Amino acid sequence: MYGESMFVVMLGGLHIEMSFLRLIGDWLAGSGWAEAIAAANVTTEGRVDGLLKGSHVTRGQWAHQVSAAALYVLQKRAYAAYKEELTSEDTLDFDDWCNHMQVSHPQFNYSKVMKLQLLFLQFLRSQREANFQLYRSIGQDNSLDVCHGPYPLCEVAHYSCDRSAAASKSMSRNI
Repeated sequence: MYGESMFVVMLGGLHIEMSFLRLIGDWLAGSGWAEAIAAANVTTEGRVDGLLKGSHVTRGQWAHQVSAAALYVLQKRAYAAYKEELTSEDTLDFDDWCNHMQVSHPQFNYSKVMKLQLLFLQFLRSQREANFQLYRSIGQDNSLDVCHGPYPLCEVAHYSCDRSAAASKSMSRNI
C-alpha cells in the first residue's frame, strides 16, 4: 500500500511555469521580440530581461498571451491577403499554407514560437482548472521539439503518465 512505487516526485506548477518561460525566453533571445514588446508598451525595457529569464511570472504570462494573440492576428491577415491574390482553385488551406511559408520563408518560423506560447497558455489553463487530462495532453504534443536543454517540459508526458498509472494501481488495490 505504501512505498517508493506509490510516490511521484515532480516540480510544482510554479517551477514548471518558470521553466516554460525560460524556454520561451531562450527561443526568443536575439529575435527582436524583447524590443517589440518594449516598443508596444507591453512592458518597460528594464523588465524585458526578466521576461526572457522567466523571473517575472505574472508579467510573462500576460506578455506571451499578448504576443501569441498578435502573432495569430498577423498570421490570419497574411493568409487572407494570400487568398485574395490567387484564384480559389490555387489556394492552400491554412495549415498547408503555414507549412509552405515555413519552408519558403525563414522569417515565418515565428509560428513555432507561437505554438510554444500556446502550449504555455494551455499549461496555465490546466493548472488553474486542475484539469489533469489537459495537463497530460501538453506533454504528449509532438508538434514541437521541446526536450532540448535543461528544461523539465519534456518530462511532463513521462511523469504525468507515471502518475496516472500509479493512481490507477492505487485505486485498484483499494477497491
